[in-house]
Amino acid sequence: MEIQLIKEYPHEDVLFSMAKGDGCWFAAGVDRSIYQFGFGGDKLEEIKSWPAHASFVTGLVRAENRLVSVGYDRMMRSWNPESGDALKAIKAHEGWIRSLTVSPDSRWLATTADDMVCSLWDAETLQRRHQLEGHEKQSPEGFSTMLYISAFSSEGRFLATADRIGRVVVWEVESGRPLARIEAPEFYTFDRVQRNRSIGGIRALAFSPDSSELAVGGIGQVRNVDGFDGKVRIDRFDWQNEVRTGGFESDRHKGIVEHLIYDKDYLLATGGSGKGFFIVLNPLDGKVLADPEAPMHVHEVALDSPQEIVGVGHKKIARWSVGTASG
Repeated sequence: MEIQLIKEYPHEDVLFSMAKGDGCWFAAGVDRSIYQFGFGGDKLEEIKSWPAHASFVTGLVRAENRLVSVGYDRMMRSWNPESGDALKAIKAHEGWIRSLTVSPDSRWLATTADDMVCSLWDAETLQRRHQLEGHEKQSPEGFSTMLYISAFSSEGRFLATADRIGRVVVWEVESGRPLARIEAPEFYTFDRVQRNRSIGGIRALAFSPDSSELAVGGIGQVRNVDGFDGKVRIDRFDWQNEVRTGGFESDRHKGIVEHLIYDKDYLLATGGSGKGFFIVLNPLDGKVLADPEAPMHVHEVALDSPQEIVGVGHKKIARWSVGTASG
């Protein structure tokens, strides 16, 4: 498998999240706005932008005929994607909202936040359906922790959530019932020597296409808690039996996994630490199929087609081609 950079486009913002529109893309991040853009040949065409939140925008999804965004201002907001007009705004959490995920059928939204709650929402009405609490509110050392990420299974039946100290909980979406708990402390570092500070956590999740496995991504053990100098780490679990089925630490890339895509033919991870990276693993044997550098710390990617990836990150938007090693 080959991943080759097609084009990188400079951008004024650090972009955390993105969503695909009708013939266009949307992205948002540090400067609190939502950007709509497209690709015209070799140029990035910025169509429009509008102010969205009072702080960082940390999640952005398309749910049927609306955009939905969340941010550190604890708010969830919905938008008309054509006009940018605001549709609804609600206070969704009591802490910074870390992620927003939409189910494959666009029926459900999931948010995770620093109040250590995952909320499940009706995507059309933005009514809360479940409030899921299965993560510790403090680290083992007595400090605050974070609930970073969630992911739906391909059929939308299950939801996984993961936190800073390496705990994963899998839930049944319809009932809100917890089904499994997985402990992965290898993703968490606490430094008692230099100063009392932790780093790491599970930042990315993805179910396998048949929902039997769950991939988790983040960073391995870190020597310097003031930076992401640990190896990129990806583990896989038979979540129903709470058993690890595979583990990978990169000898080439350091940094944190920000996003995972689990396909029947590959497991793709991307992220960064100053420099960005892609890592593509064979899901059958865990061997590396490709591990190129990226031109920026990548926060999120999406397939524009089976042959092209679009990604956003630190002050850049980029496109890559996807092909076989023989071209």
